[in-house]
Amino acid sequence: MRIAEVLPALLVLCASFTAPCFGGIIISGDVNAGTGVLTISDDITFDITSDGIAQILNFDEWGDPQDGTQDFLGSFAGTISFQVNGSDVDRPLDFILDNLTSTLNQLTPNDAYIGWFPSLAVSTGDVVTIESGSWAIPTATDWNPATTGSFNGNVFLTDNNGNQVSSAVSISAVPEPNSAMFFGCVALGISLGRHRKRRRITTP
Repeated sequence: MRIAEVLPALLVLCASFTAPCFGGIIISGDVNAGTGVLTISDDITFDITSDGIAQILNFDEWGDPQDGTQDFLGSFAGTISFQVNGSDVDRPLDFILDNLTSTLNQLTPNDAYIGWFPSLAVSTGDVVTIESGSWAIPTATDWNPATTGSFNGNVFLTDNNGNQVSSAVSISAVPEPNSAMFFGCVALGISLGRHRKRRRITTP
């Protein structure tokens, strides 16, 4: 295969390392020291699968391994914004839990979640989007260290009794762009380009 055929594919591959990357759902800082921040970096859209209310966003297995205690924190400052079938709705963000130690319907041990009050009334077929945002987390006394960093797994909506009312959405944390790899790809592209030029000059 000639270099002229390979070079475009290499450059496309290298360009992919510079595409925007998102952490999805992140808890940064130190919750026990009062500097914890919850960030949802991209809107998350759910299809509602049963009639009822939506009051909890569950992070499946984020608190694994659990630390034997449940830190249930309230008194958030700020609101969480939704779109329900395209209409804007705001609710006060009301609480966060680092890990469950018991089962409540579809909420199971090791799950973490956030919730809002009042709840959202939903019906089968509705489309609910949680909009991106950041919220300071109230200070904890024994926050589970597993429930920090970027979340990888499924999220879904439940009512206040843990009954799932939405489809599950898979969240995958994407690594930050590797600048060293990017510049290495650029250098490779330049080198291959020069090689092409030399071959064009020396070819009879």
